[in-house]
Amino acid sequence: MGDKLLKCLVHLQKLNITGVIQGDLLFTEDDIQNATIKGEEFIVFKPNTIIYAIPADSDLAKEILSAKIGIVFHTEYVGGPTLADMNAKFGYDASGLGNGKNAGVWYRDAIIKDYSGQVTLTKDESENLKNSIENANQKLLAIGDLEFLKNSEFGVTIKDRLKTSVNKIIRDQGQFEQDPKAFATAFINDYKELMRKAKDALKTPANQVKKAETMLKGIEFIEDNQAELENAYIVYLELIRAKELIVSKLANVKQIDTFVQNENGDYDVTGEEGFVAVDHIGNAIKLVDRLDFSAKNFGTGRPGA
Repeated sequence: MGDKLLKCLVHLQKLNITGVIQGDLLFTEDDIQNATIKGEEFIVFKPNTIIYAIPADSDLAKEILSAKIGIVFHTEYVGGPTLADMNAKFGYDASGLGNGKNAGVWYRDAIIKDYSGQVTLTKDESENLKNSIENANQKLLAIGDLEFLKNSEFGVTIKDRLKTSVNKIIRDQGQFEQDPKAFATAFINDYKELMRKAKDALKTPANQVKKAETMLKGIEFIEDNQAELENAYIVYLELIRAKELIVSKLANVKQIDTFVQNENGDYDVTGEEGFVAVDHIGNAIKLVDRLDFSAKNFGTGRPGA
């Protein structure tokens, strides 16, 4: 067990936590650094891609500097005698925990507690959100059960290839392709190139012929289902539009400034890493700004989705 993990466990035990709770480690005392951003002094820490920055002379900075570790609790496991028997309950409320100061722990839960109206939608925004969801639902009904996305006739499911194609467009263009037909055409061309390279890499003519047959079957399948592919992409775009509207509203309630460090070493303002929406029966979905945060992960070895 690493020294860092052991240190975290020692301090978390002092909170007298009952049950099983999951959280994300934000920092240990060794992770805190000083930084000057646009002429202002901050303390900063970087748990992932995003740098969190707090004004050095603020009360929040004093709290963090007095802690040994910082953590955000988000999930409680309930309903069974062992972890394997338990179910995840999202939206954990940490208000009932012990004194974090005495334990050397700076902690928060992931529940947004700002009810000032900053995240309410205007009439036009509500209508746009409703239209995106309705458009996505109509196209989804036209597609049916999406069974064609699971096809692996050519070695990989269409669903996985779609994700790869979207990532490629974001890398190359910095935005989503808005024309479903253009996306479907690019998808087919990408697939042909992928299979050509795979065929050329094979050493024996027999294996090359076999791969070529698989390739032709794959192309035929995609072209036969191009209309469904285009409709699936329309669903994707409409859900992206709905998600971006929600994320832009939630970004108004952040309490800590967030930055990324560019190649020159300067700090650029960025949004939160993401949000998790939890419904009244415990289902959860993560919302991220696909073009901002996810694109920043390209080249870091982390997933772009």
